[in-house]
Amino acid sequence: MKKKIVSVLLASLMVTSMLAGCGNSSGSSSSSGAGSTGGDTTSASGTEAGDTGLTAEEQEAVDEGIIQLDGTLPIIKDPAKFEEKYGKISALIVNSADRTVEVGDLAMCQKWFEDTGVEFDWQPIPQESATEKINLMLSSGQDLPDVFWNFGDGKSGNTVVQYADQDVFLPTEGLIEEYMPNLKAFLDDNEQYQLEITAPNGHKYGFPYVEEMKGLVLTPGPFVINKTWLDKVGKEVPTTVDEWVDCLKAIRDGGDLNGNGEDDEIPMATWFGATDTFGSYNLFYRFTGAFGCADSYCGGNSYADHLRMVDGKVTFTATDEAFKKQQNFSTCCMKKD
Repeated sequence: MKKKIVSVLLASLMVTSMLAGCGNSSGSSSSSGAGSTGGDTTSASGTEAGDTGLTAEEQEAVDEGIIQLDGTLPIIKDPAKFEEKYGKISALIVNSADRTVEVGDLAMCQKWFEDTGVEFDWQPIPQESATEKINLMLSSGQDLPDVFWNFGDGKSGNTVVQYADQDVFLPTEGLIEEYMPNLKAFLDDNEQYQLEITAPNGHKYGFPYVEEMKGLVLTPGPFVINKTWLDKVGKEVPTTVDEWVDCLKAIRDGGDLNGNGEDDEIPMATWFGATDTFGSYNLFYRFTGAFGCADSYCGGNSYADHLRMVDGKVTFTATDEAFKKQQNFSTCCMKKD
């Protein structure tokens, strides 16, 4: 059975390298799965949980200058030699139906390789019947990748727990302790997440994805403004609603600001299509609060109904005077006349 040495990822913007296990002669393969606060990256091998000592194979790679595990980059110092001796790190990923770019061609993956020297042999499978296919792979123990990037069903924690006693996945608490100081510090400070990512047998499997909304349902889309157009109409970046209105009107009446020979500039766009995340780019509803009444509507929430508590009473916010002011504001700023 094949051996693999080390699958290592750069922990995205945190710039924390995470060592994700190494295979052994038993034929187990390291695996990683995606989830919410459950295990997000999981590995398998014959190493004991919490054992952060290097295997003979890993030590050999360090001694030969192929990899370095001292926290500096790149992690794989000689990608060509690594691939020649150990092969590429295979990573299964469940593709969504709307994917148009190969995973390995994504800027994120290119950046990983540039920074860390870690390059994956991506093995995409379609989302349809992905669960059945992955379960067959895990049950048989055959053709397992080194890494499961995701399981496609959003329930990676359940999958890991189901196979936790079959020596398929590698416990990762030792890897977190040794190689992921940022994640370790975060988990140490948030006991609730420690509990959520710990399997019933007491081990952690994978690296968690945690999103803290702090009670919020929406994450507003980026509020951007065309600074080039502002410069052309002699305006500064607005800091108040009145300044914002003034800038929009100046752009509206500024003529051919984009240089295409037509007076067709649109000063404000408030919606970018039905696939927009939760309607968060819909500035109309994000700005009602600036006119005196925070609206409860959310384009991606079928239960949103403009109802909220105002002075202890349930109020239909769409009838509020502030809502009407916002409507009038949006209309007047869009007109050219």
